[in-house]
Amino acid sequence: MVKSFVTHPVLNTLLLLYVCVVGYQAEIINTTTATAGIIRGKTNTVSIDDNNITIVEYLGIPYAEPPFGKLRFQHSILKSGNASDVFEAFEYGPPCYEFTPETPIVNHSEDCLSLNIFTPSTNGTDNYPVMISIYCGGSLCGKSSIFDGTRLAAHGDVVVVTMNYRYGPFGFLSTGDSVAPGNSGTFDQETALKWVNINIDSFGGNSSMVTIFGKTSGPAALMYILFRNHSLFQRGISQCGSVNGFWTQSIPDQHSTLLRDSPWP
Repeated sequence: MVKSFVTHPVLNTLLLLYVCVVGYQAEIINTTTATAGIIRGKTNTVSIDDNNITIVEYLGIPYAEPPFGKLRFQHSILKSGNASDVFEAFEYGPPCYEFTPETPIVNHSEDCLSLNIFTPSTNGTDNYPVMISIYCGGSLCGKSSIFDGTRLAAHGDVVVVTMNYRYGPFGFLSTGDSVAPGNSGTFDQETALKWVNINIDSFGGNSSMVTIFGKTSGPAALMYILFRNHSLFQRGISQCGSVNGFWTQSIPDQHSTLLRDSPWP
């Protein structure tokens, strides 16, 4: 007796997808850095114009000391490490706390100062230009994971960096003294740039060819860093927004209200 089998198009498609997913195995890449020990990333394949391009992703790398306890409301301090340290950079770090009524507090953390690197270099010996994205959010919300740098890295032959930074009262509250000197979020961005300048060569990036880009609060941050420490980057792209935007202005009463109504003791 001959058995007959009926094929189902949906099941066939699911089976094909399963085979494709199982067939791809991400490669683990170990990168030795100048100040952060060994950072382990993983490869991701991006298809552009029928060409498969390998990008190495390093996610959730801490660039500053955790900004809580005595460091809450203070300007961030560059993360220090040992040559023997090993960090598995396989997942995005948690976003900083947001202060918008429509945003539920889920998986947020004060220990949020991390950055992500997307590079076409698999051995760290290349010399690609570096593009650093500062996300939008009006200095009240946002997270680095909203911008996936893999396609830009693959399409532009550049190393892409995204970062988390503090916003709202944790990032921009000022008491006018050493308790909360203010603009900590801007200093977070500057600290991330310092980390990039020190370590990005290990990821195949050129620390002398750094471009900052962003929109809304991103260009405002670009201008502030330009005025303070322009040696950290060579070029900037202002997609929209400026230092004259309302989100760049401190409103003490608003920050006091947000802080009073926050769920933290």
